[in-house]
Amino acid sequence: MQAPDLYSSAVVGAAFRRDAIDLFLGASLIAAGLLALVIFKFRRKTEDRGLFWFGVFTGLYGLRLLCSADLFQLGMDSVPRHFWNYFRAAITYSISPVSVLFLRDFFPGAPVLRRPVPWLVAFAAIGVITDQILHRPNSLQLANNIIVIAWFLLLLIALYRNQTAENLRVVRASAIVLVAAVVITNVLPFYRGSLPPVVDYLEPIAFTGFLVSLGAVVIRRLFQNEEQLIALNKELEVARKIQASILPRETPQSHLVSFATRYLSMTAVAGDFYDFLLVDENRFGVLIADVSGHGVPAALVASMVKIAVSAQLPNAADPAAVLSGMNRILCGKMQNQFVTAAYLFLDLEKSDLHYGAAGHPALLCRDSQNSVDSVTENGLMLGLFPAASYTSTHRALSKGSRLLLYTDGLLEASDSNGQFFGEEQVRETLRDAKALSAEDCATLLVDRVNQWTGNRQDDDLTLIVIDVHA
Repeated sequence: MQAPDLYSSAVVGAAFRRDAIDLFLGASLIAAGLLALVIFKFRRKTEDRGLFWFGVFTGLYGLRLLCSADLFQLGMDSVPRHFWNYFRAAITYSISPVSVLFLRDFFPGAPVLRRPVPWLVAFAAIGVITDQILHRPNSLQLANNIIVIAWFLLLLIALYRNQTAENLRVVRASAIVLVAAVVITNVLPFYRGSLPPVVDYLEPIAFTGFLVSLGAVVIRRLFQNEEQLIALNKELEVARKIQASILPRETPQSHLVSFATRYLSMTAVAGDFYDFLLVDENRFGVLIADVSGHGVPAALVASMVKIAVSAQLPNAADPAAVLSGMNRILCGKMQNQFVTAAYLFLDLEKSDLHYGAAGHPALLCRDSQNSVDSVTENGLMLGLFPAASYTSTHRALSKGSRLLLYTDGLLEASDSNGQFFGEEQVRETLRDAKALSAEDCATLLVDRVNQWTGNRQDDDLTLIVIDVHA
């Protein structure tokens, strides 16, 4: 007896009529899933991964429909027919954990969605292994059907508990239709023989409608998040420009001294700050400060530091008075933040310096003999204790001296192993830069820190190099 021709027009036509809906929906969902992944890849400006999991979820379901079609399997005649049964079962097991991952991102406030993921992944792995051991695809179909029903119950709970979410009315309606289709398909299989064949298409059609409504919400949310992020970035750019405006536009001008400054923020705005109090061309103070924390909160406090130090001009020659005055202004206004600061007053006519600090890294001095020393005169951080008192120290200036003020972002810059750049490397750089100008010395310090960290910045970094010429 002659074997039937698998590729006869009658066989192919019958397969096409039987599988047309699965082929069309499968191909459409795969295309939609790939499109979602492409949009996620090239449009993502936020940490929202909902669109990614939606793309995977949709693509898997579409692939499941496609490989279930006899016509698709006929076209892949180089692959054994039984392979597609196992492959379809593996996809069926995998859809549940992927869908819960999607829901977890879509409804981040639903803690019930965080628990089942590891169990569903374990079940999917057990299902694939059990199918191979028993040589029977879908060996855990009953357990999987129970999981599917439980998944849809979680979905309905999440949809109706999230009353604040917008644009979910259509999603809720399509979810109810889908749950009804799933119940008919999975809970009543023993009636399948007495029901019309159209019942076989209820679930994929309802599921496609659900995905269309859900995908529209996901994409709308993605673009809304991006619009909010763009608006936030614009506000941060304005904040960055405002913060830049409170920094000195130029350094004190004198033939007796030269300055170089570097101000490197970790984010758009920083908590570091520096300023100058000018008495006359040969007498001026230099303040450097570091607000605890990072970003906008630290930048707002840095603006307060600007006001506090500007009010200390009458006390510019006395570091202890400057720090005490700043502390009185800042206390009670910091919201549990604090400021470390160092203040240096230079009197070039008398060739001496006065220095005081509030919990800040030491002033480094390199003399004309290329020896590097530190000056430490610390009190409590600013903004915490109204009654805190501060002291200052005095030191003679010599021609050829180089002074370095800096924030702890210089010392605590870390490499890939977590090792700090440290004070010793700063001292070594100051010695290596003996023949360089203040500007070149500042550049060398920043270059060595970047080389140490691999151009990764974990903290704001500010430094001021001061060269004394006479």
